[in-house]
Amino acid sequence: MQTPAVLSVDLNALARNYHTLGAQIGAPVHPVVKADGYGLGAGPCAQRLMDEGARTFFVARAAEGVALRTALGPEPIIYVLDGCHGAVVNDFRAAAVRPVLNQPAQMAAWAAAGGGACGLQIDTGMNRI
Repeated sequence: MQTPAVLSVDLNALARNYHTLGAQIGAPVHPVVKADGYGLGAGPCAQRLMDEGARTFFVARAAEGVALRTALGPEPIIYVLDGCHGAVVNDFRAAAVRPVLNQPAQMAAWAAAGGGACGLQIDTGMNRI
C-alpha cells in the first residue's frame, strides 16, 4: 500500500522569500498567485504576503481575480494577465480588478466599457503572445 503524498506549505518561508527578493532588487515585489497560487492556495498565500507588505498581485484569469478580491478585500491592486475579453468587463468592474491589456481589440473593449486603470503588455517578440 502506497502512502499518500503530503504537501506542506510553509508560509513563513514564503514570507522570507518575499522579503529577500525585495531587499535584493530594492523595489516593491508584486506576487503572481495564478493557478490557485500554483496549487498552494492563492488566498492564504496572498493574505500572508499582504501581511508582509505586498499590495499588488497578479493572476491569470478573471475568475481568479474575482476570487482573490473576495479573499483579500478591497485594499490590494489585482491585475489579470489574460486581458479583457467580452463579458468579463463586468466581472472586472464588479470586483475592482484590472486587466493587463495585450491586444488592440482588448484596449478598444476596455475603453468602450469606460476604461480605467489597467496594465499594458508590450509584445517584444520574447514571450508567448
